[in-house]
Amino acid sequence: MPQEKQPLKPDIVSSIFNRQVKRRLSSLFIPKGAKAVLGRTVSEKSISGLPIIKKRFPFGLDIGTNSIKVIQLASDQAGEIKLINLAIEELPKEAQQGNLEARKRILPEILKKLVTEKGVKGDCFAIAPHLSFKVNLVRLPQMPASEIDKALRWEIRQTAQADLNEISLDYLVLEAQKTKFLGNQIGVLAVSTFKKDMFEEMALLESTGLNPLAIDIEPLADLAVLDYTRKAVADEVILFLDFGAGKTSLSIICDNELISTRSLNVTGNSLTKAVSEYCNISWEEAETMKKTFGLAASSTEQTINQPMDKAIQVRNVILPLLENMTQDIEHTFKYFSYQVTQSMITRFDRMILSGGSSLLKGLTPFLRNRLNVEIEILDPLATFGSLEKLAVSDDSGLRLNVALGLALRGIE
Repeated sequence: MPQEKQPLKPDIVSSIFNRQVKRRLSSLFIPKGAKAVLGRTVSEKSISGLPIIKKRFPFGLDIGTNSIKVIQLASDQAGEIKLINLAIEELPKEAQQGNLEARKRILPEILKKLVTEKGVKGDCFAIAPHLSFKVNLVRLPQMPASEIDKALRWEIRQTAQADLNEISLDYLVLEAQKTKFLGNQIGVLAVSTFKKDMFEEMALLESTGLNPLAIDIEPLADLAVLDYTRKAVADEVILFLDFGAGKTSLSIICDNELISTRSLNVTGNSLTKAVSEYCNISWEEAETMKKTFGLAASSTEQTINQPMDKAIQVRNVILPLLENMTQDIEHTFKYFSYQVTQSMITRFDRMILSGGSSLLKGLTPFLRNRLNVEIEILDPLATFGSLEKLAVSDDSGLRLNVALGLALRGIE
């Protein structure tokens, strides 16, 4: 059994139920007794030229496909939230391209490096391994709140392809959607994942001296940032596209509540791979060409007798993939509209982009033209003003949305 292989107690992963409906952030998969240690007071001193702080909060730790991102927040003497620590550590190529054995070998080394060189120590909120969790909207008839847990477990048992004893399950009861499409039903956003994956994740973190307070999921971390930066507006339907290097997700958010999330096939890495194969060049060269040109070249620049330059080559390669992505986005929303809301919600108001690949040249106007909707790129670090002391590059913020969402749990 996976529990016997890890130096963890059998009950370390527990579901936390009866949460307040209006809470901004998730309480998924919290080890017992962890809630009491959020935030710790520190002595009043300056850290590396940053503002004097009074209380530090646990780290947000995002272990992604291509890199590990870390953010730590603190409150200053006036009670304002400041960003005091930030780190991005790129993973070697062998750990980026689906080699699970390489990742298992390399991740502990990178985490230990962050601990020793970047001051990443102690308590943290981490992200669930990609594709290890499922998010489902479950409709229940009207019932007392005390019966929701039992009813939800019965519903999940009918569709789960595994024993419920092997699954960690948590949920959020939706409130704002009652007048939208739920009618007299209770909407429950159920999140489930295999305990085995959670044990492995926690064992990895603990082996490097970190103390995981909770494991969360990316869509809820994204929603936390939208809420904190006041990007989500009441009565709006937002599509949140997290366009990353190794994974892309599309979340549907209504009235600041996550209703649906789905992984999409097109990622930043898939664009790079296509350029590499088409141009017969190395992965590194293809990545550079993709970032340099994107969709910047005009389709009218190409003539029959003129050899294609690099910009046109890149456009010709990645354009069909991005067309497929927009079709996937449209089909996902149509399914949500017809099957989930019974056509009670038929349009979305805008799309918000995040993730490192959202900086692809020409992507924003391309999506605006295809989807005929306002497109906004979210830079979550813009909320914290000048970050010169942390040596943040111009595009770092777009990669740090999930890490910031996790870090925000400490100030909940």
